[in-house]
Amino acid sequence: MTQKLYWDDPYKVEFIAKIVSIQKGGIVLDKTLFFPLSGNQASDKGILEHNGERFEVNAVEIIDDDIIHQVTPEFIKKVKIGDEIIGKVDWKYREGIMRAHSSQHIFSAIFLEFYNNKTLRANIEFEEVSIQLEAPINQTQLLEGFIKLNEICTQIEKNITADIYTENDLSKIKNSVRSEIPKKDKIRLIKIDDLDLVCCGGTHLKKSTEIGPVILTDFKKRIRI
Repeated sequence: MTQKLYWDDPYKVEFIAKIVSIQKGGIVLDKTLFFPLSGNQASDKGILEHNGERFEVNAVEIIDDDIIHQVTPEFIKKVKIGDEIIGKVDWKYREGIMRAHSSQHIFSAIFLEFYNNKTLRANIEFEEVSIQLEAPINQTQLLEGFIKLNEICTQIEKNITADIYTENDLSKIKNSVRSEIPKKDKIRLIKIDDLDLVCCGGTHLKKSTEIGPVILTDFKKRIRI
C-alpha cells in the first residue's frame, strides 16, 4: 500500500521515497505526492529523479491500493526495488486541478441546497470541470447558482478542510453528508464551511477564494454544465 502524502499536504510538491515494486509500465513507491487518476479526478504530472537523471511522469493510476507512476521503459531499466528517488509534482498543473475540484464541490452544494438538485457525475481536469445534474434546471436557476458560485470563489472566503472519519464517527453525522458513504473502515470527508460535507479522496485548496473567477463555457440539455 502506497502512503498518500497528498492527503497530508496537497500544497507540498517534492518528496523522497523508495521503490517497492516495478510493474509493466510503471513503478510503485512506498509513499507519494502524486495523485492517481481516481474519483473522476485527473492524475498529477511531474518528474522522478534518480542518480541525477530526470524522467517525466505523465500519468498515475491506482490498483489495489498501489499507486503506479507510469514512466518510460528507459527509466525502468535504470532502477531496482529499494532504490531511493526524488519526486516533484508539477505545481501549476496540480493547482489547476485543485481549483477545478474545489469549485465543483461548491457548485454541486449550491444546487443541492437551493434547488434540491443532486450532482450525478463530475469530471475534474486541469482548470476545467463538468457536472451532470439529476434534474433539469432553467436559465434563471443556472444564473443564480453561477453568481453564488463566483461570490464564494472570489469574495466570500470559506475554509476547505479534509478529515478522516471512522464508521462510528460517521454514524453521528451521516445525514449531513452530501454523497453516498462507501463501506470502508475509514472515510475521508471534505468540508466547506457552512456549505458542504462530502466523501472525497481528491486534492483541494484551503480557501474558496483561492479558486478565483469561474467561467461558464457550456450548458447542454438543461442538466450538463
